[in-house]
Amino acid sequence: MNNNREYSKKLIGWWVGFVQRNALLVLIAVLLTCGGTVLYLKQNFRINTDLNSMISEKLHFRKIEKDFSRAFPQLSDTIVVVIDAETTEQAVSARKHMAERLRKETGLFKTVFELGGGDFFEKNGLLYMDTDELEELADKLATAQPLLAFLSKDLSLRGLFSVLDMALNSPEATKTQDSSMNLLFDHLSKTFESAGAGQSRQMPWESIMFGEKAAAEQRRQFIITQPYLDAANPSADEVSLETVRRIAKELGITEANGVKMRITGDVALSYENMMTVRNSTGIATVASIILVGVLLFIGLGSGRMVLASLLTLIIGLLWTTGFAIAFVGSLNLISITFAVLFVGLGIDYSIQFCLRYRELIQSGHEQWEGITTTAKGVGRSLFLSCVTVALGFYSFAPTAYAGVAELGLISGTGMFISFFATITVLPALLTLFKTGQSKGLPAPAKKIISELPYKYSRTIIAGAVILGLASVPFLPRVFFDYNPLNLYSKTSESVSAIKELFDNPEAQPWTISVLASGEGNAKRLAESLKKLKEVKAAITLSDLVPEKQPEKLRILSDIALFMPQNITDLKIRNLKYEENIKALKGFDNALKKSLLSSAKENPHVRRLYANIQNFKARRTLISIRCCFTRQPARQNQKCS
Repeated sequence: MNNNREYSKKLIGWWVGFVQRNALLVLIAVLLTCGGTVLYLKQNFRINTDLNSMISEKLHFRKIEKDFSRAFPQLSDTIVVVIDAETTEQAVSARKHMAERLRKETGLFKTVFELGGGDFFEKNGLLYMDTDELEELADKLATAQPLLAFLSKDLSLRGLFSVLDMALNSPEATKTQDSSMNLLFDHLSKTFESAGAGQSRQMPWESIMFGEKAAAEQRRQFIITQPYLDAANPSADEVSLETVRRIAKELGITEANGVKMRITGDVALSYENMMTVRNSTGIATVASIILVGVLLFIGLGSGRMVLASLLTLIIGLLWTTGFAIAFVGSLNLISITFAVLFVGLGIDYSIQFCLRYRELIQSGHEQWEGITTTAKGVGRSLFLSCVTVALGFYSFAPTAYAGVAELGLISGTGMFISFFATITVLPALLTLFKTGQSKGLPAPAKKIISELPYKYSRTIIAGAVILGLASVPFLPRVFFDYNPLNLYSKTSESVSAIKELFDNPEAQPWTISVLASGEGNAKRLAESLKKLKEVKAAITLSDLVPEKQPEKLRILSDIALFMPQNITDLKIRNLKYEENIKALKGFDNALKKSLLSSAKENPHVRRLYANIQNFKARRTLISIRCCFTRQPARQNQKCS
């Protein structure tokens, strides 16, 4: 045992002596190594924010997950664009125009899918309605057919007012559509009221036709797109995200125009998380280095020793980062915290070395002798400390939780790197800096700090016991948070958007995806799963096919018989200013006539008439077209 101790002392003493004799050359070699490491990190540094990758790929469920991703590649690595608007018309228009523009970016996006939209849903969307809902829609359209036929001949503001004039003067129409007409009059009244106040408001035609609940769901539209990602180029996802935002801005999809766009999905979550982790970890690391520097200066009292210790720490941190990227490939959400751990644990070696060195210098030893004696005296204990801490970190390595395993590997190896830097870089810096006497803390302060635990031992123990007992009631509140979204920043757009989507009971994230061989096996498995009390619903691909199609097609055929043949090809006519003025005057007179001739005044008509009068008194008709007609979101028009 003694022979081993003496041998280790001689070995460390020989190495530190070699460093002292070649201090300048050693530092030049260190600087070259650091420069090479920086260049390597500049090209290869990567933070992996994929939560799935933090679990070992060797586990059975991870292998199944990969099989599922290969079967449905369109469900992973996506950007989800969420569009909310004041009216369904605005939301659908914004979705269509944005999807069209995204499809033109063929170099950035592999696929662009309009959820609930596009050619397929325009052709088959009504088949996804319940039979009762479809019959109710048919009844509404049949009742409104005469007015729709007339409107189809003149789809303009003049045609709209003419149809409303007919409704006002037709007792049968008013009688059969009393509630619908009153709802229409209320929305018209609100539109004129907003226009009179200089605010933009579009008519919610879908609410009038399909009801508020169905229209509210359609005011939120989605686009799901898959960008081309490059693992070697982390900035690729940033480019795709910025392209989506740029296109939205160019199209006028902004809150100022009544349309709100947010971005979420795998790519957005990963990118925003990477930026948050990188910035927060960087700030925490820099802050810890600064605080350590202040503590070192208070304890050592020598600016040169503090500088030498901090440089040693930073060089060791740089080398450890290089090791992590070279041997692990990337940092994850957990392993990136090694930097803060390294600062707190790695600086301890320099503190032990410098305190012993300062003690020898103050006792009269020469600088050269002081460094060598320090290395021989504390080098072995530092190495033993390094081994024990490293073993603690390496114990994480066997776990299947790759995030923790990688943290253990990086931090454990970092302790050996820190020890090597302490017996190499630090002696070389102390040799060149020629550190002299240091004052450290004043004698009274040293005495107070050293005697504090002994002088107030009972108070300290009592305080610790009281705090421990006070913490007991809070133990039942400790729980394991299994929601991975809580690892992300709560203030990021992608997280707030996806959490809002998950507020919908039909869009809960807690699902299990199962691959089955064949439709029959999938249906049988789904039926078995439905019987479990833990399962709310089990859906197969077959369930996505609309039911009762023959019956629904019959209803749609009936609708086609009485609807105007060219209604899907109609476009809104933009009349001249004078024609709009004339149309409004005619409608105004019709309202007045209806109020005078009715035995019982309709409050809805009275409110509309009053708002039109107020509008005519305060505003012009320059922008009335944008209040009542369909306008693409990109035109950025307001009522004025």
